[in-house]
Amino acid sequence: MQPSPQVSREARLRSSALVGTGTSPAWRKGKPTVVIAEDDPVYLHLLSQIAINAGWFVIQASDAMQAIMFCVRQDPTCVMLDVNMPGGSGMLALKRLRANSRTSNLPVIVVTGSPTASLETEARQQGVRHFLSKPVDPFTLQAAMQVIWEQRKATPSSSAPIAPRG
Repeated sequence: MQPSPQVSREARLRSSALVGTGTSPAWRKGKPTVVIAEDDPVYLHLLSQIAINAGWFVIQASDAMQAIMFCVRQDPTCVMLDVNMPGGSGMLALKRLRANSRTSNLPVIVVTGSPTASLETEARQQGVRHFLSKPVDPFTLQAAMQVIWEQRKATPSSSAPIAPRG
């Protein structure tokens, strides 16, 4: 028997949680943090594992609106956006992040299964640092994340602290 759509949605929302504990940046222990917005649970898990293996703390979102909320509230090092998601596209999320003073300079990695030259141009015009096609090469993704982390460490005057002060 197929689960009802409501059950599926609830299960999806439960799976969109912080991969860790706590609600303060202190639980990150100086790790760079990425919000990963991906509606496919298998691909969300894959991207999360790639980031975790690179030493990043991961916050998972299953749609664009959750990604925006987490970016505003959690002050991540960067965000990874899938283009085609429920709750608004990754490009819509990108525009909203750019319009918010707290997230206007947040580094963005776009991951898409439908890459086009016009989509990449639009993303780059919105300040996307890295535009990657699915299936993502783990080493390419980790290298992109490392570049962002190194740039963040080199400019500690960013609005978000690199590591908690204690």
